[in-house]
Amino acid sequence: MRLVFVALWTVLCTPLVLGPLAARCAGRIVSMRWGAWVCHVWARGLLRVLGVRFSAEGPTPPRGAFIASNHTSWLDILVLSAWTPTNFIAKKEVAKIPGIGLLSGLIGTQFLNRQSQRDAHRLASKLRSMLKEGLGITLFPEGYCADGHSLLPFRPALFGGAAELGTPCVPITITYDLPDVVWNDGTGIGSHAHRMLKARRLDRGGAPIQARIQVGPTMQSTDRKLLARTIEKEVRKRFRPFAPASKSVR
Repeated sequence: MRLVFVALWTVLCTPLVLGPLAARCAGRIVSMRWGAWVCHVWARGLLRVLGVRFSAEGPTPPRGAFIASNHTSWLDILVLSAWTPTNFIAKKEVAKIPGIGLLSGLIGTQFLNRQSQRDAHRLASKLRSMLKEGLGITLFPEGYCADGHSLLPFRPALFGGAAELGTPCVPITITYDLPDVVWNDGTGIGSHAHRMLKARRLDRGGAPIQARIQVGPTMQSTDRKLLARTIEKEVRKRFRPFAPASKSVR
């Protein structure tokens, strides 16, 4: 039933996408800012439907910040968007998800082919232009969802624009209290959401899933590799892995 309500809420929010489309007449940046607001509204409602609550420790990032977060699940996008309006960098596979891919593109999500160095250069140049115009961007520099027990190395390729422009960069650590939130087994979003909600009902008695956002200090550097390493260090400092003995519902 929750997944049915997810679909209904998404349909109800679809008309809001007309805002970013109309705003394109005023320019790409205006349209993407509007798109971030649409995603913010959609995500807040969606988390309520899914039974996910979040808390944030630390200041909200300044406007136009470059946010870098660890990556555990597709829920990360909803949690961060519900916390603060922002535009995202997502893997190209997201663009192929029925409904979600179309909506993501319409509200300004930028897609990356993780297997193509050429595409990384293309997107890095585009990000530099967006950051220069004061657009807030959120990136998951691990590239893939980790297993909940450790973090993957942060890739510095897309930090170039932020380093060159001196953009305020904010390290974010997201942790959850339910191991079944982890999404790195290759299943589709629908299948994973069903399994996660089943675990929430059976293991937690229907109690809300708790997401915790920890905000690190804002930092800047003219060296993209140093910037990526420093942000990764801050994220690791706050990361708390799931206990190895946690059980999972399949």
